[in-house]
Amino acid sequence: MKSFLKNFFTALGAVAFLTFVGFFLLIILVSKNIGGGDISELVGDDKNNVGIVELQGEINSSKDIREKLEKFVKDKKIKAIVIAIDSPGGAVGASEEIYKYIKEAGEKKPVVCSLGNMAASGGLYSSMGCKKVYTQAGTMTGSIGVILMLPNFKEVMDKVGVQFNIVKSGALKDAGTPFREFTESDREFLHAVAMEAYQQFITIVSNSRNIPIDKVKEFADGRVILGETSVKLGLSDAIGTLKDAAKDALSQAMGEGTVAQDLEPKLIYPPKKLSFPEIIENLQHEGSVPILPQKYQSVSIRFQLM
Repeated sequence: MKSFLKNFFTALGAVAFLTFVGFFLLIILVSKNIGGGDISELVGDDKNNVGIVELQGEINSSKDIREKLEKFVKDKKIKAIVIAIDSPGGAVGASEEIYKYIKEAGEKKPVVCSLGNMAASGGLYSSMGCKKVYTQAGTMTGSIGVILMLPNFKEVMDKVGVQFNIVKSGALKDAGTPFREFTESDREFLHAVAMEAYQQFITIVSNSRNIPIDKVKEFADGRVILGETSVKLGLSDAIGTLKDAAKDALSQAMGEGTVAQDLEPKLIYPPKKLSFPEIIENLQHEGSVPILPQKYQSVSIRFQLM
């Protein structure tokens, strides 16, 4: 009897272990393949397909946007593209790259931008890649400028008796470090860097929207601009929804004589490539793994009017 029980529990343990391993491998396989397939599998034979690329949340990288744009541009079933922007901005370099990728895509297919709750700073910078921009009347945009926020922990470190011994090749190598006092030389140097990036920003706005740079400087002081005002200033073209932007993009693809309002675009969202933690979270909360979610949500930083 003891021998039977021992063999039984050994077999049960082996089955449990193999089940766990198989489940783990399945999740890894799913997480690697979601979002990596051909978008054509999702669009069918509809002739009014408009690809939607979402730029949401803080901008830290251009990789995801670049990959989605490339897929939509290559897919012949996608007639036009809409960039749906809901972002407070972010890294200067990544925003500039996204602007360039959008502009390059626009040379191959019609690309229109649609601004959501927010398209400020880097979000606005990115939208400059579109030849036509739709906005909501209440969209918070603008915030044209560059900011560096540098903490200073020196006083706290002095209280606990911690110091850093710094060896550097030049006086400005550690400019802005939080571990010593912020000097006037640091301030002058970093301000010059910020102003150089700012000049690049307003030049892009001026060239992309055909607004004299002196006129751009009048509202490029970091202020938030609502969508209706952005149309008056020339930062956006019209008040409209994402669907209005899709109709416009599709009419451009159809050519002259096509009336945008008569079209009914089919909005195509690329599948999201889920990470392992996201799959586990979905299993915990939903009890299932979304293999090909048509549209997904991501966390955005948003301002509120209090």
